[in-house]
Amino acid sequence: MKTRFKVYGLIIILVLAILFVLQQTDVLWRHLYPTEYNELVYEYSEKYDLDPYLIFSIIRIESRYNEDAVSRRGALGLMQLMPDTAKWIGEKQDIEINNNEDILNPETNIALGSWYLKHLIDYYDDKTIAIAAYNAGRGNVSRWLEEGLWDGTLNSAADIPFAETREYVYKVNIAHKKYREIYYD
Repeated sequence: MKTRFKVYGLIIILVLAILFVLQQTDVLWRHLYPTEYNELVYEYSEKYDLDPYLIFSIIRIESRYNEDAVSRRGALGLMQLMPDTAKWIGEKQDIEINNNEDILNPETNIALGSWYLKHLIDYYDDKTIAIAAYNAGRGNVSRWLEEGLWDGTLNSAADIPFAETREYVYKVNIAHKKYREIYYD
């Protein structure tokens, strides 16, 4: 019996030591915060003057890098775009969107999602508000701001009326901070 506890104790110590080493070398963090589709993300972050780590954060939270992701509400692809929004962006950017398969295409999805994120940042002149609008829609967020339900700051994100959007704003900001810690030179 004592031998079994010693073996379990050694295993636990070994696992903790391995996790500590992985954390110190960023291997674990790079696995948890991947940069898949990095060529596309860097291309469109440059084109639209966006922080690429913000795009990676949106993709990570929206789809976990699943290019075929479809939400229960019908949002599609890596950046989880609603079909009507994707078609509207496509018209603005002269990108032809004929069906959902077009929206699921990783390059198209990242191009449309990045443009939309930049559009929201420019519209609100604020990253936190833009992130909330990316999730809840511009109409909802504008109403919250106009009615004084939320002041648009990360510090008051607990006041966001939609629980999903509240969590989304926190998660994207945490992921963005972590991506910058891991990858920023």
